[in-house]
Amino acid sequence: PVYFCCSKCIGKYKGDPQKYAKKVAVQRKAIAALPKVQVSCPLSGNPVDSKFYAEQNGKKVYFCCEKCAAKYSKTPGKYAAKLAASYTYQTKCPVSGKAIDPAMSIKTAEGKSVYFCCDRCKARFQKEPAKYVSKLESQGTVIDPDKIKIAEKGGHDDHSSSDSR
Repeated sequence: PVYFCCSKCIGKYKGDPQKYAKKVAVQRKAIAALPKVQVSCPLSGNPVDSKFYAEQNGKKVYFCCEKCAAKYSKTPGKYAAKLAASYTYQTKCPVSGKAIDPAMSIKTAEGKSVYFCCDRCKARFQKEPAKYVSKLESQGTVIDPDKIKIAEKGGHDDHSSSDSR
């Protein structure tokens, strides 16, 4: 992804992406150095469970279940893009400041995920989201506190139907 300060800059970028290639490369290098947390399974998109993982290049890749871990291990390259998208740079709960739990989240009406350490913090955030906006912004997550809604819970019964979730 490429990050922008405003919609005007998005329009400029879309008009001539090559013009901004060097700036995008600098941005990506800076972003790669930031701490991040894997929050979703690269196969199912469900929250990860630390019990299920595979080692890749000396690092652990986490999954929602044993079935996904085994499937990934057979052809890890197939899931490279999904794995890259399974991380968040929001590593701390905006309410308590503790490490996030990937299973504790809400989605904004704009589709952005906000993560928490526990249900209690999630409930406190939902009561007064504007109170925590600055803590999220310091981690690179910009939200409109007026557009908060509870994340939809996805099914997890069968992963065999499609690899492109």
